Amino acid sequence: GNTVCNNFGSSGNGAAFYLENVSSEYILNNTMCSNKRGVYIANSSTQNLVQLNNLTQNNRGITVDGSNLNNLTMNTILEGDGGILLTNANLTVINQNNISQTNGTGIKIEDDASLNEIFLNQIFDTQETAISLETSSNQIYSNMIYGISDAGMQISGSSNTINNNTIHDSLLGMLIEDSDLTTVNNNTIYSNQITGI
Repeated sequence: GNTVCNNFGSSGNGAAFYLENVSSEYILNNTMCSNKRGVYIANSSTQNLVQLNNLTQNNRGITVDGSNLNNLTMNTILEGDGGILLTNANLTVINQNNISQTNGTGIKIEDDASLNEIFLNQIFDTQETAISLETSSNQIYSNMIYGISDAGMQISGSSNTINNNTIHDSLLGMLIEDSDLTTVNNNTIYSNQITGI
């Protein structure tokens, strides 16, 4: 793999790896540190795999913007301002990532991103919400979340499915607001400071 650090230029959005309108690329076994973004996938890039990378102290670990059918799996994201951001991105798989000690949100889904699956991730010791979901028709299941200084999950979209997650030792477990037709089932939520759900 490669070691890619200290990129903050405007071209490529200061990313260690920048994919624009490309398909079927593999980003595997790299170290990315102190970049504006670790991985930035944009402009209709599809079916790319980001796997087994170590991302440390990047402003944002991985961003998927306006691109579908990408897979983010088994990455370690440590420190920095945020972990993974999906914006207007559909059919993304986010699984088996380890996200910790970020100043911002662990995983954030916004701007009409839908039909995404977020599962088997471990998120801990983040300063903001572990998983923030502002869109509809996504699945979040079997994630382990703990030590969060804010909510373990914040759900404001509709028709989402939230199953079999564990949230503990955080400020609060799960905050659900302005969310219709969302299914919340078989989650384990305990030892949070304010409320469970």
